[in-house]
Amino acid sequence: MSATCVSEPVSWLRLERYALGELPGPLAREVAAHLAGCPACRACLDRIE
Repeated sequence: MSATCVSEPVSWLRLERYALGELPGPLAREVAAHLAGCPACRACLDRIE
């Protein structure tokens, strides 16, 4: 990550599953909420996509 995560970072595997739409609803919402406030994790997601 080029920036620092604002809280507990989302794992790379979880980000991959999120990008593929493979996370169950509650986990997907949790990741989406984290991504909304964390530029570092969004940057990681951008690299996956």
